[in-house]
Amino acid sequence: MSSSSSIAPLFRSTEEQLTPLTATVTGSIPEWLEGRYMRVGPGLFDLDDFTVNHWFDGFAVVYKFEISKNKVTFIKKYLQSDAYKKAMAAKRPVYTEFGTKAHSDVTKSIFSRVICSVIPELTDNCAVNIFTFNGQVFVSSESANIRQINPKTLETLDKIDLSKVGATLISSHFLTDSRGDMYTFATEIFTSASYTVIKVPASDSKNPFKKAKALCTFSPNNKGPSVYHSFAASDNYIVFIEQPLILNMLKLISATVKGRCLHECMEWQPHLLNTFYIIDKRTGKVLPTKYISTKPFFVCHHINCYEEDNQLVVDVIKYDTPDLFDKMFLNVVRQDKFDITNGGCVQQFVLPLLQPNQQVVDLIKYDTPDLFDKFDITNGGCVQQFVLPLLQPNQFVLPLLQPNQELTEGQNLVTVKSSATAEWREDTVHLTGHTLSEQRGYEQPCINPCYRGRKYRYFYASAMIDCGPLRNSLVKVDTATGSVQVWKESVTSYPGEPQFVPNPMGQSEEDGVLLVPVTNTDPAIDDSLVILDAATLKEIGRASITCHLPNLMHGLFISDK
Repeated sequence: MSSSSSIAPLFRSTEEQLTPLTATVTGSIPEWLEGRYMRVGPGLFDLDDFTVNHWFDGFAVVYKFEISKNKVTFIKKYLQSDAYKKAMAAKRPVYTEFGTKAHSDVTKSIFSRVICSVIPELTDNCAVNIFTFNGQVFVSSESANIRQINPKTLETLDKIDLSKVGATLISSHFLTDSRGDMYTFATEIFTSASYTVIKVPASDSKNPFKKAKALCTFSPNNKGPSVYHSFAASDNYIVFIEQPLILNMLKLISATVKGRCLHECMEWQPHLLNTFYIIDKRTGKVLPTKYISTKPFFVCHHINCYEEDNQLVVDVIKYDTPDLFDKMFLNVVRQDKFDITNGGCVQQFVLPLLQPNQQVVDLIKYDTPDLFDKFDITNGGCVQQFVLPLLQPNQFVLPLLQPNQELTEGQNLVTVKSSATAEWREDTVHLTGHTLSEQRGYEQPCINPCYRGRKYRYFYASAMIDCGPLRNSLVKVDTATGSVQVWKESVTSYPGEPQFVPNPMGQSEEDGVLLVPVTNTDPAIDDSLVILDAATLKEIGRASITCHLPNLMHGLFISDK
């Protein structure tokens, strides 16, 4: 790999930009595009003579582009979490992180350190996702602690602990539905290994999480709970995919005492299959029909979830194995050894409802979760569709089949237009996916948010560090035709996760813009926020800045309109 296209600079520690920096704007910015574009991710990896092990372990940084009447300003701040503050004092992480073990907390007494080694505290290094609810902004990771931040100043505010509602680990993705209710998925570790769906009801409260509650709780299908990053939700259902990447409970509970990180507690068990759980949001009941995949796979991101013709459709980025995690250790990416050649593909799964109402779910699916470990992917995710028939009425009673619901062994229950199958065999629905596009190599998908939970056609994703032909690209995927449209600038330009902002006067799914953060590894070229026409991927405008734009995970746009 030539030095000009090295990915190593994407994984350096960043610096704060506390004074608003005025960007240089070229092209034009739509008059209706006014607001705040914010992102969060790991930004500080090096603490004096110590470097964390994994990209996920970097301490969180939040940045913001303020867009107003063709003027753009930029600020960037470290999240003032407990994890960050204590690490600054100890010059080591003091909480167990994904790839780095916990070190001694010099702010605690010896007695307190002993207690914490037996009952470990959870990190609040919320470097994974950023979301808004009830007009407030929050950042999250995979632990039960989330933090509120001030969207104007990026000041770190309250810490919210979700362990009181059955969470130890959570999906960092929180989904808000058309009713205004918000959900996430959680795993409880210390009292019993169980899954919990957490619901935060729509509210105008200043602290909406006070009303957070467990919608339902159920046990893992395997000996240990599954590792997951996201889940799917439609208007009426939540879909959770239990994967063969399992948490070893004994290792996890003793992680602090034994000096283990979270990654060392994960076990890939490919002899297992993926189990799909469907939860009725209205009743909190887990539907009793068993849905399993025909082959094991790993999923990081879901794209969308919607209902159509009494069926659930799920689109995912799918990996055969989870070795992606191994390729994202800093000693791998900082030496340009990210060389995955057979990454995720996009598949769609369909879950047919046999009663009057049906549903569809989209996600990004991987055959394995190795995305998290290695940064050498050359053949990334692809879109597939899976079909899962719901075998009970919308009343969500126990699955007692009606006389008109007689099923034949081997029957394919999929009725929507898809080559995905859902075969009824031995009282179980066996799922195979339909590949929506043969092009691979992209992740971090987004859609027009107006189509979230609805049937959609297009999604957008980043292929910034894929080692295949899409490297350095941003893509638009047509799920109807499988075609992929590409925007690419240069071998030193790395476009991150796109954010779709719909035109408030728009009439079509494609009517809007994409906000694309671009980090350039050529020091002579400024980093920038690029604005693309979502229909054509043509550049409309650009806001260039003279400071470092770090490679982060997820973002959001808050409109002033």
